[in-house]
Amino acid sequence: MRTGFPYHVKAWGRSFSVALLLCLSPANGVFGDPGDFVVALEGKPACVIVVDPQATDKILDAARELNFWVGKVTGAQLPIVTMDAWDGKTAYIAVGESGLTRANGWSRQPFDQEEARVFIEEGRVGLLGDDEEPLPKIERKGTYFAVLEFVRKKLGVRWIWPGELGEVYSVQPTLSLAPQEWRWKPDIPFLRSIRNGYRMPRSRAKIEEMIDLTSASREEWERLAAEHDQWLSRERMNPSRMKTFGHAFSKWWGLYGEQHPDWFALPPPGVPQTGSKNSKLNLSNPEVQDKIFNDWHTAWKENPEANRYLNISPNDGRGFDTRPETRAWDAPELADVPAEEIYSGAAPILSDRHVRFANLLAKRVREVDPKAYVATYAYRNYQSPPLTSIQVEPNVIIEYCGGEGHYPDERFIVEEWVEWSRRG
Repeated sequence: MRTGFPYHVKAWGRSFSVALLLCLSPANGVFGDPGDFVVALEGKPACVIVVDPQATDKILDAARELNFWVGKVTGAQLPIVTMDAWDGKTAYIAVGESGLTRANGWSRQPFDQEEARVFIEEGRVGLLGDDEEPLPKIERKGTYFAVLEFVRKKLGVRWIWPGELGEVYSVQPTLSLAPQEWRWKPDIPFLRSIRNGYRMPRSRAKIEEMIDLTSASREEWERLAAEHDQWLSRERMNPSRMKTFGHAFSKWWGLYGEQHPDWFALPPPGVPQTGSKNSKLNLSNPEVQDKIFNDWHTAWKENPEANRYLNISPNDGRGFDTRPETRAWDAPELADVPAEEIYSGAAPILSDRHVRFANLLAKRVREVDPKAYVATYAYRNYQSPPLTSIQVEPNVIIEYCGGEGHYPDERFIVEEWVEWSRRG
Protein backbone atom coordinates (compact mmCIF):
# COMPACT_ATOMS: atom_id res chain seq x y z
CA MET A 1 0.00 0.00 0.00
CA ARG A 2 1.41 3.38 -0.98
CA THR A 3 0.69 6.66 0.65
CA GLY A 4 2.38 10.00 1.10
CA PHE A 5 2.65 12.18 4.20
CA PRO A 6 4.42 15.45 4.90
CA TYR A 7 7.49 15.50 7.10
CA HIS A 8 7.61 18.59 9.31
CA VAL A 9 10.96 20.36 9.26
CA LYS A 10 12.18 23.47 11.04
CA ALA A 11 15.18 25.25 9.55
CA TRP A 12 16.47 28.74 10.03
CA GLY A 13 13.28 29.69 11.81
CA ARG A 14 11.00 28.67 8.92
CA SER A 15 8.66 25.72 8.52
CA PHE A 16 8.22 23.75 5.33
CA SER A 17 6.93 20.32 4.36
CA VAL A 18 8.56 17.63 2.28
CA ALA A 19 6.34 15.04 0.62
CA LEU A 20 7.64 11.54 1.21
CA LEU A 21 6.30 8.56 -0.72
CA LEU A 22 6.66 5.42 1.36
CA CYS A 23 5.30 1.91 1.47
CA LEU A 24 3.38 1.69 4.72
CA SER A 25 1.80 -1.27 6.46
CA PRO A 26 -0.73 -1.15 9.30
CA ALA A 27 2.19 -1.49 11.72
CA ASN A 28 3.27 2.01 10.77
CA GLY A 29 0.21 3.39 12.48
CA VAL A 30 -1.32 5.09 9.43
CA PHE A 31 -3.84 2.37 8.60
CA GLY A 32 -5.14 0.40 11.51
CA ASP A 33 -6.01 -3.23 12.01
CA PRO A 34 -9.02 -4.31 14.06
CA GLY A 35 -7.96 -4.05 17.70
CA ASP A 36 -5.63 -1.09 17.12
CA PHE A 37 -6.00 2.04 19.21
CA VAL A 38 -6.92 5.08 17.11
CA VAL A 39 -5.57 8.40 18.35
CA ALA A 40 -6.84 10.66 15.56
CA LEU A 41 -8.70 10.44 12.25
CA GLU A 42 -7.96 13.01 9.56
CA GLY A 43 -6.82 15.56 12.11
CA LYS A 44 -9.81 15.04 14.41
CA PRO A 45 -9.59 13.49 17.91
CA ALA A 46 -10.64 9.85 18.13
CA CYS A 47 -10.19 9.54 21.91
CA VAL A 48 -10.03 11.56 25.11
CA ILE A 49 -7.46 11.93 27.84
CA VAL A 50 -8.79 10.80 31.23
CA VAL A 51 -7.28 11.83 34.57
CA ASP A 52 -8.28 11.22 38.16
CA PRO A 53 -10.66 13.84 39.63
CA GLN A 54 -7.95 14.63 42.19
CA ALA A 55 -5.15 14.76 39.64
CA THR A 56 -2.14 16.76 40.79
CA ASP A 57 -0.51 19.54 38.79
CA LYS A 58 2.23 17.05 37.93
CA ILE A 59 -0.29 14.70 36.30
CA LEU A 60 -2.02 17.54 34.49
CA ASP A 61 1.34 18.71 33.16
CA ALA A 62 1.91 15.19 31.82
CA ALA A 63 -1.51 15.26 30.14
CA ARG A 64 -0.72 18.62 28.55
CA GLU A 65 2.66 17.31 27.35
CA LEU A 66 0.87 14.40 25.69
CA ASN A 67 -1.64 16.72 24.05
CA PHE A 68 1.13 19.02 22.86
CA TRP A 69 2.73 16.24 20.82
CA VAL A 70 -0.54 14.70 19.67
CA GLY A 71 -1.42 18.15 18.33
CA LYS A 72 1.95 18.53 16.60
CA VAL A 73 1.75 15.10 14.95
CA THR A 74 -1.96 14.77 14.11
CA GLY A 75 -3.33 18.30 14.33
CA ALA A 76 -5.90 17.08 16.87
CA GLN A 77 -6.32 18.35 20.41
CA LEU A 78 -7.69 15.62 22.68
CA PRO A 79 -10.27 16.64 25.29
CA ILE A 80 -8.94 16.23 28.84
CA VAL A 81 -11.66 14.98 31.17
CA THR A 82 -11.80 13.62 34.70
CA MET A 83 -12.82 10.02 35.22
CA ASP A 84 -16.22 10.98 36.66
CA ALA A 85 -16.91 13.07 33.54
CA TRP A 86 -15.91 10.36 31.06
CA ASP A 87 -18.94 8.89 29.26
CA GLY A 88 -17.78 5.31 29.75
CA LYS A 89 -17.78 4.61 25.99
CA THR A 90 -15.27 6.85 24.26
CA ALA A 91 -11.78 5.46 23.68
CA TYR A 92 -9.37 6.96 26.17
CA ILE A 93 -5.78 7.52 27.19
CA ALA A 94 -5.57 7.32 30.99
CA VAL A 95 -2.78 9.58 32.26
CA GLY A 96 -1.73 8.90 35.84
CA GLU A 97 -3.23 6.49 38.33
CA SER A 98 -7.00 6.47 38.62
CA GLY A 99 -9.90 4.11 39.07
CA LEU A 100 -9.51 3.16 35.40
CA THR A 101 -5.87 2.13 35.70
CA ARG A 102 -6.60 0.14 38.84
CA ALA A 103 -9.63 -1.56 37.26
CA ASN A 104 -7.51 -2.51 34.25
CA GLY A 105 -4.80 -3.96 36.47
CA TRP A 106 -2.18 -1.55 35.16
CA SER A 107 -1.14 -0.30 38.60
CA ARG A 108 -1.66 -3.47 40.61
CA GLN A 109 2.04 -4.21 41.09
CA PRO A 110 4.21 -1.77 43.10
CA PHE A 111 6.22 0.68 41.04
CA ASP A 112 9.98 0.76 41.05
CA GLN A 113 11.56 4.15 41.60
CA GLU A 114 10.50 6.47 38.73
CA GLU A 115 9.17 3.52 36.77
CA ALA A 116 7.00 4.37 33.76
CA ARG A 117 4.40 1.98 32.30
CA VAL A 118 2.75 2.11 28.88
CA PHE A 119 -0.25 -0.03 27.95
CA ILE A 120 -1.81 0.13 24.46
CA GLU A 121 -4.96 -1.95 24.12
CA GLU A 122 -8.09 -1.89 22.02
CA GLY A 123 -10.06 1.20 22.99
CA ARG A 124 -7.71 2.27 25.78
CA VAL A 125 -4.18 3.37 26.60
CA GLY A 126 -2.60 3.67 30.03
CA LEU A 127 0.32 6.02 30.77
CA LEU A 128 1.27 5.92 34.43
CA GLY A 129 4.21 5.57 36.78
CA ASP A 130 5.87 6.24 40.09
CA ASP A 131 4.82 9.75 41.13
CA GLU A 132 5.76 9.45 44.80
CA GLU A 133 7.19 12.44 46.67
CA PRO A 134 9.04 10.69 49.52
CA LEU A 135 10.70 13.81 50.94
CA PRO A 136 10.47 17.57 50.48
CA LYS A 137 11.96 18.71 47.15
CA ILE A 138 12.19 15.11 45.97
CA GLU A 139 9.80 14.56 43.10
CA ARG A 140 9.34 11.47 40.98
CA LYS A 141 7.72 11.85 37.60
CA GLY A 142 6.92 8.35 36.41
CA THR A 143 3.70 9.35 34.66
CA TYR A 144 5.43 12.18 32.81
CA PHE A 145 8.15 9.74 31.77
CA ALA A 146 5.45 7.33 30.54
CA VAL A 147 4.13 10.12 28.33
CA LEU A 148 7.64 10.70 26.98
CA GLU A 149 8.03 6.99 26.28
CA PHE A 150 4.71 6.93 24.45
CA VAL A 151 5.31 9.97 22.24
CA ARG A 152 8.90 9.00 21.43
CA LYS A 153 8.24 5.39 20.52
CA LYS A 154 4.73 5.53 19.10
CA LEU A 155 4.46 9.08 17.74
CA GLY A 156 8.07 9.16 16.55
CA VAL A 157 8.87 12.46 18.26
CA ARG A 158 12.39 13.71 18.93
CA TRP A 159 13.57 16.85 20.72
CA ILE A 160 17.19 17.19 19.68
CA TRP A 161 17.82 20.58 21.32
CA PRO A 162 15.80 23.20 23.18
CA GLY A 163 13.09 25.17 21.44
CA GLU A 164 10.86 24.63 18.43
CA LEU A 165 13.85 24.41 16.10
CA GLY A 166 14.85 21.17 17.83
CA GLU A 167 11.46 19.46 17.44
CA VAL A 168 11.43 16.59 14.94
CA TYR A 169 8.28 14.66 14.04
CA SER A 170 6.29 13.43 11.05
CA VAL A 171 2.79 14.78 10.47
CA GLN A 172 0.19 11.99 10.56
CA PRO A 173 -3.40 13.30 10.63
CA THR A 174 -4.61 9.71 10.98
CA LEU A 175 -2.80 7.72 13.63
CA SER A 176 -3.53 4.24 14.94
CA LEU A 177 -1.38 2.07 17.17
CA ALA A 178 -1.05 -1.68 17.48
CA PRO A 179 -1.49 -3.18 20.98
CA GLN A 180 1.70 -3.22 22.98
CA GLU A 181 2.98 -2.69 26.51
CA TRP A 182 6.34 -1.94 28.05
CA ARG A 183 8.02 -0.46 31.10
CA TRP A 184 10.90 1.95 31.59
CA LYS A 185 13.00 2.94 34.58
CA PRO A 186 16.19 5.02 34.74
CA ASP A 187 19.66 3.52 34.47
CA ILE A 188 20.93 6.34 36.70
CA PRO A 189 18.57 6.29 39.71
CA PHE A 190 20.09 9.01 41.89
CA LEU A 191 20.70 12.38 40.32
CA ARG A 192 20.37 13.14 36.62
CA SER A 193 21.14 16.79 36.21
CA ILE A 194 22.50 19.24 33.65
CA ARG A 195 22.68 22.88 34.67
CA ASN A 196 20.60 25.39 32.73
CA GLY A 197 23.11 28.17 32.07
CA TYR A 198 20.32 30.64 31.37
CA ARG A 199 19.27 30.27 35.02
CA MET A 200 22.76 31.09 36.32
CA PRO A 201 23.35 34.87 36.49
CA ARG A 202 27.14 34.51 36.51
CA SER A 203 26.96 32.60 33.23
CA ARG A 204 25.09 35.29 31.33
CA ALA A 205 28.13 37.32 30.31
CA LYS A 206 29.93 34.22 29.03
CA ILE A 207 26.87 32.98 27.13
CA GLU A 208 26.27 36.40 25.59
CA GLU A 209 29.88 36.52 24.44
CA MET A 210 29.91 32.97 23.04
CA ILE A 211 26.66 33.12 21.05
CA ASP A 212 26.21 36.87 20.56
CA LEU A 213 23.21 37.47 22.77
CA THR A 214 24.34 40.90 23.90
CA SER A 215 21.16 42.50 22.58
CA ALA A 216 18.74 39.95 24.04
CA SER A 217 15.95 41.48 26.13
CA ARG A 218 14.99 40.16 29.54
CA GLU A 219 11.89 38.59 27.96
CA GLU A 220 14.00 36.86 25.31
CA TRP A 221 16.42 35.61 27.93
CA GLU A 222 13.53 34.18 29.97
CA ARG A 223 12.14 32.48 26.88
CA LEU A 224 15.48 30.79 26.25
CA ALA A 225 15.69 29.74 29.90
CA ALA A 226 12.18 28.27 29.78
CA GLU A 227 12.97 26.37 26.58
CA HIS A 228 16.01 24.83 28.24
CA ASP A 229 13.98 23.92 31.34
CA GLN A 230 11.45 22.15 29.11
CA TRP A 231 14.12 20.34 27.12
CA LEU A 232 15.90 19.13 30.26
CA SER A 233 12.59 17.79 31.58
CA ARG A 234 12.09 15.90 28.33
CA GLU A 235 15.60 14.52 28.69
CA ARG A 236 14.41 13.14 32.07
CA MET A 237 16.80 15.14 34.20
CA ASN A 238 15.55 14.78 37.76
CA PRO A 239 16.88 14.58 41.34
CA SER A 240 14.75 11.62 42.36
CA ARG A 241 16.35 10.71 45.68
CA MET A 242 17.48 12.71 48.67
CA LYS A 243 20.96 13.66 47.50
CA THR A 244 23.42 16.10 49.01
CA PHE A 245 26.18 17.76 47.05
CA GLY A 246 27.81 21.15 47.43
CA HIS A 247 30.98 22.23 49.21
CA ALA A 248 30.45 20.52 52.53
CA PHE A 249 32.98 22.11 54.87
CA SER A 250 32.76 25.85 54.22
CA LYS A 251 31.95 26.54 57.90
CA TRP A 252 34.62 24.32 59.37
CA TRP A 253 37.44 26.84 59.61
CA GLY A 254 35.27 29.31 61.46
CA LEU A 255 34.05 26.59 63.82
CA TYR A 256 37.22 24.57 64.40
CA GLY A 257 40.20 26.36 62.85
CA GLU A 258 41.50 27.97 66.04
CA GLN A 259 41.13 24.91 68.24
CA HIS A 260 42.01 22.23 65.69
CA PRO A 261 44.39 23.62 63.05
CA ASP A 262 45.61 20.06 62.50
CA TRP A 263 42.19 19.24 60.99
CA PHE A 264 43.05 21.40 57.99
CA ALA A 265 45.46 21.20 55.08
CA LEU A 266 49.06 22.00 55.91
CA PRO A 267 50.70 24.40 53.41
CA PRO A 268 54.28 23.99 52.17
CA PRO A 269 57.09 25.35 54.38
CA GLY A 270 57.07 29.14 54.50
CA VAL A 271 53.41 29.46 53.47
CA PRO A 272 51.07 30.47 56.33
CA GLN A 273 47.90 28.51 57.03
CA THR A 274 45.31 31.21 56.25
CA GLY A 275 41.87 29.87 56.93
CA SER A 276 38.74 30.63 54.92
CA LYS A 277 35.51 29.03 53.84
CA ASN A 278 37.50 27.24 51.12
CA SER A 279 40.03 25.65 53.48
CA LYS A 280 40.76 22.05 52.60
CA LEU A 281 40.83 19.29 55.21
CA ASN A 282 43.57 17.02 56.49
CA LEU A 283 41.96 13.92 55.03
CA SER A 284 44.30 11.45 56.69
CA ASN A 285 43.56 12.71 60.23
CA PRO A 286 41.37 10.10 62.02
CA GLU A 287 39.84 12.90 64.12
CA VAL A 288 38.52 14.55 60.97
CA GLN A 289 37.00 11.29 59.81
CA ASP A 290 35.44 10.70 63.25
CA LYS A 291 33.98 14.21 63.40
CA ILE A 292 32.35 13.89 59.98
CA PHE A 293 30.98 10.45 60.74
CA ASN A 294 29.70 11.33 64.22
CA ASP A 295 27.91 14.47 63.00
CA TRP A 296 26.21 12.42 60.31
CA HIS A 297 25.35 9.60 62.70
CA THR A 298 23.68 12.01 65.12
CA ALA A 299 21.52 13.43 62.35
CA TRP A 300 20.77 9.96 60.99
CA LYS A 301 19.49 8.74 64.36
CA GLU A 302 17.02 11.65 64.43
CA ASN A 303 15.76 11.05 60.88
CA PRO A 304 17.29 8.15 58.94
CA GLU A 305 15.24 8.71 55.76
CA ALA A 306 16.36 12.33 55.42
CA ASN A 307 20.01 11.55 56.22
CA ARG A 308 20.91 8.63 54.02
CA TYR A 309 23.45 10.74 52.14
CA LEU A 310 26.61 11.97 53.82
CA ASN A 311 28.02 14.87 51.84
CA ILE A 312 31.83 15.06 51.91
CA SER A 313 32.28 17.19 48.78
CA PRO A 314 35.51 19.20 49.24
CA ASN A 315 35.49 22.96 49.54
CA ASP A 316 36.14 24.93 46.37
CA GLY A 317 39.55 26.01 45.12
CA ARG A 318 42.96 24.51 45.81
CA GLY A 319 45.18 24.45 48.90
CA PHE A 320 45.57 20.69 49.43
CA ASP A 321 47.25 19.03 52.38
CA THR A 322 51.01 18.46 52.06
CA ARG A 323 51.56 16.30 55.18
CA PRO A 324 53.48 13.06 54.59
CA GLU A 325 50.56 11.07 56.05
CA THR A 326 48.15 12.42 53.41
CA ARG A 327 50.67 12.32 50.58
CA ALA A 328 51.12 8.61 51.34
CA TRP A 329 47.57 8.21 50.02
CA ASP A 330 48.52 9.67 46.63
CA ALA A 331 49.73 7.68 43.65
CA PRO A 332 53.45 6.70 43.79
CA GLU A 333 54.26 8.85 40.75
CA LEU A 334 53.50 11.95 42.82
CA ALA A 335 56.14 11.14 45.43
CA ASP A 336 58.70 13.53 43.93
CA VAL A 337 56.27 16.34 43.11
CA PRO A 338 57.18 19.44 45.16
CA ALA A 339 54.90 20.31 48.06
CA GLU A 340 54.15 23.67 46.42
CA GLU A 341 52.69 21.86 43.41
CA ILE A 342 50.63 19.50 45.58
CA TYR A 343 49.28 22.47 47.52
CA SER A 344 48.27 24.78 44.69
CA GLY A 345 49.33 23.38 41.32
CA ALA A 346 46.80 22.47 38.63
CA ALA A 347 48.64 19.39 37.36
CA PRO A 348 48.82 16.88 40.29
CA ILE A 349 46.01 14.33 40.20
CA LEU A 350 44.93 13.87 43.81
CA SER A 351 41.94 11.61 43.19
CA ASP A 352 43.52 8.64 44.99
CA ARG A 353 43.54 10.41 48.37
CA HIS A 354 39.94 11.57 47.92
CA VAL A 355 38.69 8.12 46.93
CA ARG A 356 40.44 6.56 49.92
CA PHE A 357 38.86 9.16 52.20
CA ALA A 358 35.41 8.54 50.70
CA ASN A 359 35.82 4.77 50.96
CA LEU A 360 36.70 4.91 54.66
CA LEU A 361 33.56 6.87 55.46
CA ALA A 362 31.41 4.82 53.08
CA LYS A 363 32.25 1.62 54.93
CA ARG A 364 31.37 3.21 58.27
CA VAL A 365 28.00 4.60 57.20
CA ARG A 366 27.12 1.32 55.50
CA GLU A 367 27.65 -0.52 58.77
CA VAL A 368 25.06 1.76 60.35
CA ASP A 369 22.63 1.79 57.43
CA PRO A 370 23.04 -0.51 54.40
CA LYS A 371 21.05 2.05 52.40
CA ALA A 372 23.32 4.97 53.30
CA TYR A 373 25.60 6.67 50.76
CA VAL A 374 28.54 9.04 50.70
CA ALA A 375 28.35 11.86 48.14
CA THR A 376 31.39 13.70 46.78
CA TYR A 377 32.77 15.51 43.75
CA ALA A 378 35.19 14.64 40.98
CA TYR A 379 36.46 18.16 40.34
CA ARG A 380 39.68 20.10 39.72
CA ASN A 381 42.69 18.07 40.99
CA TYR A 382 40.40 15.14 41.81
CA GLN A 383 38.38 15.28 38.57
CA SER A 384 40.44 12.64 36.75
CA PRO A 385 40.07 9.02 37.85
CA PRO A 386 42.66 7.70 40.34
CA LEU A 387 46.12 6.89 39.05
CA THR A 388 46.31 3.65 41.06
CA SER A 389 43.94 0.69 40.75
CA ILE A 390 41.88 1.71 43.79
CA GLN A 391 38.17 0.97 43.39
CA VAL A 392 35.26 3.07 44.67
CA GLU A 393 33.03 1.60 47.36
CA PRO A 394 29.55 0.73 46.02
CA ASN A 395 27.82 3.27 48.26
CA VAL A 396 29.86 6.23 47.05
CA ILE A 397 28.13 8.57 44.60
CA ILE A 398 30.42 10.86 42.64
CA GLU A 399 29.19 13.98 40.87
CA TYR A 400 31.54 14.39 37.94
CA CYS A 401 32.34 18.06 37.24
CA GLY A 402 34.41 17.98 34.07
CA GLY A 403 34.91 20.27 31.13
CA GLU A 404 34.47 23.96 30.56
CA GLY A 405 31.30 23.93 28.48
CA HIS A 406 32.68 23.14 25.03
CA TYR A 407 31.45 19.55 24.76
CA PRO A 408 31.66 17.57 22.49
CA ASP A 409 35.10 18.95 21.60
CA GLU A 410 36.49 17.89 24.97
CA ARG A 411 36.59 14.14 24.40
CA PHE A 412 38.31 13.54 27.73
CA ILE A 413 34.95 14.13 29.45
CA VAL A 414 33.62 10.86 28.06
CA GLU A 415 36.84 9.00 28.76
CA GLU A 416 36.97 10.18 32.37
CA TRP A 417 33.28 9.41 32.91
CA VAL A 418 33.72 5.86 31.58
CA GLU A 419 36.76 5.24 33.77
CA TRP A 420 35.05 6.57 36.91
CA SER A 421 32.13 4.27 36.12
CA ARG A 422 34.48 1.30 35.74
CA ARG A 423 35.95 2.05 39.17
CA GLY A 424 32.69 1.42 40.98
